Amino acid sequence: MGARTYATINSAQYASRKNLLFITFVTCRAVSAMADAPVTPLQAEGVVVVTALEANQLPPTRIFIDARAQYDYFVRRIASAIHVPYRERSKRQVDFDPAKDDIPAFLKRLHKFAPKKFIPLVFYCNGIHCWKSYKAVKAAINDGYQQVFWLRGGINEWVNAGLPTEGEY
Repeated sequence: MGARTYATINSAQYASRKNLLFITFVTCRAVSAMADAPVTPLQAEGVVVVTALEANQLPPTRIFIDARAQYDYFVRRIASAIHVPYRERSKRQVDFDPAKDDIPAFLKRLHKFAPKKFIPLVFYCNGIHCWKSYKAVKAAINDGYQQVFWLRGGINEWVNAGLPTEGEY
């Protein structure tokens, strides 16, 4: 019997494989969870839709708001993002019924981290099939926040742009 040989990889290769595994995981999870979910609208009244690169260029006073579930937040998030989950129970459509969602809990947590309503806020979730950030921006605008940005492409667009993230990925 011959001796087994094991390939060694350097830290850059490890990081690359780790990122590839994460992207595969997120993609599979998103596809299975949202296979039937409709696509979010291209815009929302009173909200500025931004790309990942545009969001990254906003003033350093801006706050990234991650509207996803806790598990998603811990796995990977935009570096320095605040977790303010939007718990949706309403339908995934433009004319959703906000009374079915837990908006009071969402706004209470948002007020804790963003008490000044003139600070730029960038909301995101998993991408164009994820309605949590769309509903969150609507709630923020209705609550009087003045500079509301929506990263419609979500964490997937951010990662694909090579921008900084943190988490347990």
